Amino acid sequence: MSYNENLQGFPHSLDIITKVHFRHTETPEIPSWVSKISRLKKLILEGYEKPVAPPELSNSVSYLWVENGNSLETCNGSFHNDAKKYLKFINCLKVNKEARELIQTSSTLKLLPSREVPANLTYPAGTGSVIMVSLNPTTLIFNACILLVKKSDKEKEDDDREIVVYYDIMEKHKERVMPPAYRFIVPPFLTEHLLTFELEADVTSNELIFKFQLASDEVVIKDFGVFQL
Repeated sequence: MSYNENLQGFPHSLDIITKVHFRHTETPEIPSWVSKISRLKKLILEGYEKPVAPPELSNSVSYLWVENGNSLETCNGSFHNDAKKYLKFINCLKVNKEARELIQTSSTLKLLPSREVPANLTYPAGTGSVIMVSLNPTTLIFNACILLVKKSDKEKEDDDREIVVYYDIMEKHKERVMPPAYRFIVPPFLTEHLLTFELEADVTSNELIFKFQLASDEVVIKDFGVFQL
């Protein structure tokens, strides 16, 4: 894109940009100046097959979306700060173990290719879509892990749609203690992907019930569980 190519001639513009979306079909190579954008908040990289790691980014970045990065293996230290909260790696099937661990511990929300939920969940899946949690009354923060899988291997032109995850957190025998609402967009993916996100509840009971539901015609919840943080 001529706009991207010409930015190097206007260095002042690197101080005002907050969102960048690169597509391989439009910009064959990720420009080196992306690492110099001081106020960048959101970066989307789509269809870059050669890079084995994301570019080094400003500490201001809070949202990174990498789609169809077939060669992506590592994070290369890109997430070693508290600002990066939302990390999505769609169809990046070669991401290694070290990078996965870094991503899991460096963000509030993450989406990664995975065939299973973590084995060390504090509370693994219960019956159906419900988890019963025993705890001491307080304000608690949890990580919810939901394994998403396509109903069919066939690709459809309209697969790129919003998938809505609904969750309820309830005290046993009482009304819901926080409203359900978590919305996110997932493009077509090739295999199972693990979605992890934080949720918080103020409770007065020693038992909580977590219930997860998914609104989608093409994707279902294969497994789920929660970590208590």
